[in-house]
Amino acid sequence: MIVTSRASVPSSISDVSVIIGKRSLTARILYYGLVAVLTVDANRIPPLLQIPDISDTEYKVGDSIEVFGLNYEHQLVQRKTEISAISAIVCERSYTFWRISNAEGYSLLDSPKTYGGVLLDPTNDSLFALWIEVGDNCYWGLDYRYYVFPIIEALRAKEEVRMWSSGWEFEYIHLARTMDLGMPEHHATRIDTIAKEAGTGAQVVRAAYNLRHSSTGFNVGDFILEVNEDAVGRMADIRHIFYAETASVLVLRNGEEKELSIQGKQVPSKGTSKIICWAGALLQQSPTLALDQTTLEFTRALEKEGIENPDELVYISSLFEGSPSDRVLYAASWLLEIAERKVRKLDDVVDIIKSLKGRGEESEEYIRVKLVLGMGYIQIVGLKLNPQFWPAWTLERKEKKWIRTELE
Repeated sequence: MIVTSRASVPSSISDVSVIIGKRSLTARILYYGLVAVLTVDANRIPPLLQIPDISDTEYKVGDSIEVFGLNYEHQLVQRKTEISAISAIVCERSYTFWRISNAEGYSLLDSPKTYGGVLLDPTNDSLFALWIEVGDNCYWGLDYRYYVFPIIEALRAKEEVRMWSSGWEFEYIHLARTMDLGMPEHHATRIDTIAKEAGTGAQVVRAAYNLRHSSTGFNVGDFILEVNEDAVGRMADIRHIFYAETASVLVLRNGEEKELSIQGKQVPSKGTSKIICWAGALLQQSPTLALDQTTLEFTRALEKEGIENPDELVYISSLFEGSPSDRVLYAASWLLEIAERKVRKLDDVVDIIKSLKGRGEESEEYIRVKLVLGMGYIQIVGLKLNPQFWPAWTLERKEKKWIRTELE
């Protein structure tokens, strides 16, 4: 198995190849979530390829490490440097398909810009983190034992990778600020001890954003004190919420301790397996990330439409420039109706496309399309089809192959 960042494999709708030495090997995606895990034919891997050991050391700010990666000129980069910070990985909120949240990472002094790589312990050349790009010129070291090892263990056991979302995003608040808000002394002492062990400032993890208006039990501003009876003093300590369907969480709310039983929602571990191209718009089933960043107005708009399961809605992921949909439809929006017929899942779009055959560019007819944006706004637009130059088709993963089917 080969582990790499999602930035290196930006879409699961693709054929992937891996270059090892002078060999280009066809790869298959096993897992597509926090990271991308690929597999290749083991018989074609060069026999002298060495796999590093996994470090069991707890690292802290100021420790010396080595970075290995591939720069943008496809040259191997090796650099000795130090850990400058251990903090929550910060990514801007966006409607892209991939974004890290509620995870901890390593920042480095004089860090190189690469497609990705690894962080090694120079004392024994063992691996302790992936070096990944999580945004424009934004790089973090993702701890292997905390975040990658559970995924690899499940795949080795030929089990489904099961991870869970609490429906919330968490952030840091300085410990000193929480003391004025009723933080008990014994909890503050534990948090300060954890911070000193990592060489960081004392921070408290708190619930910040309610994704998709979850009702799992957290309130905005809850200070997370314990998860499954283990103290929480850094972002890495809340990872246990994501590895089990239920978790026991002790929070401080309005100066009082409160025990919560958090029931998570399973996060998809596979990428998109089917897309539709219609009038130059790429359509797919709703990605969880996009739905998680919608507003309360979006939820109310769906309720008015009688939609009970937004996970099956059809999402416009992108638009081909110069196509009929360009400057008419909106990327990062959801289809509600086409030609006054309701759209609730991808199969509905296929049926509607087939029913629209013959209504192309020779007629001056416009097709009525109803959309909903992430902020909850409803848009109704007129779309003129051009099946001669922009025919509709589907691309679907079946077993180990991508199959394209023409619809027009």
